[in-house]
Amino acid sequence: MSTIRIALLGERKVGKTSLLTLLNTGDMTNVKDYDRFYYKVEENPITIFKIVETNKADVIFLMFDLTNILSLNFVEQFLIYSKKPVVIMGNKSDLIKYVPPNEYKEHPIYSKIEKFMKEYDNIVSFHNISVKEFSKITKPLDNAILTK
Repeated sequence: MSTIRIALLGERKVGKTSLLTLLNTGDMTNVKDYDRFYYKVEENPITIFKIVETNKADVIFLMFDLTNILSLNFVEQFLIYSKKPVVIMGNKSDLIKYVPPNEYKEHPIYSKIEKFMKEYDNIVSFHNISVKEFSKITKPLDNAILTK
């Protein structure tokens, strides 16, 4: 099977470099500027590129900061112009209070995500993750396989 190419995009300071460091080294003690990560889910090789021409990517991972609603502006702007499959990842879930799904409509960030999910049919999934706590990191990678 061919490699799935994932472009990892988002505003500055949302955790892209930290995610790639964690995936490449297994810890966060020495964050380095990795530009890619190779991963294999069953028989499906995946390559995540921090910076890649989006037209060469099979899937786009859009990362934003759950503690900064303004970081969703990048996500929205990208969704307006892209038809590629998108996985949205809200990072820094360790820094926010848990919000049950039945309360999403009242929450400023989650209500925007719900709006995106209804408005853009190219969104594959949305995930709360915490790079710092290595929480729920592989779930978006597993979902990338579904796009092939």
